[in-house]
Amino acid sequence: MEPRDRESRSQLLAALAAQTERLGRAVAQVAEAYDHLDERTAERLEEGLFKPLQRAYGRAQRAVREYAASQGLPQPTLNQAPPPLPAVGVRELVARALSELEEADLGLVAIQDDELYPELSDPPLRAALGEVRSALAGCLQAGRELIKEFGR
Repeated sequence: MEPRDRESRSQLLAALAAQTERLGRAVAQVAEAYDHLDERTAERLEEGLFKPLQRAYGRAQRAVREYAASQGLPQPTLNQAPPPLPAVGVRELVARALSELEEADLGLVAIQDDELYPELSDPPLRAALGEVRSALAGCLQAGRELIKEFGR
């Protein structure tokens, strides 16, 4: 692999890692919200948002690791999400999580829209990002519906 190609692939990997970390922050926000809900609402949050988000986050982590390995690049360190900042309530925690999800999705779109993406990516990475983005769409929809219930 030419040095320029290696550098481009390293940049792609770093961008993927950054969006994966955003998903980790969203997971932390939703987990914190879960702890403040009644059983019925917590169950809906878990099924509609938390579990699919955890799966998307896990898939993104795996995609980062697999891409690094397939390209002979060093594994990036994915930082653990810090504890969420204090929030005024569950609605704010979920809103923060949705903000992170939206930013991660936009970041993934930017990666996929880059003119070098087809050349730098491989079929497993393209499939993984498709899975992650599909899961995020469902998470965003579920999160928006839950926020409506929490009121203002």
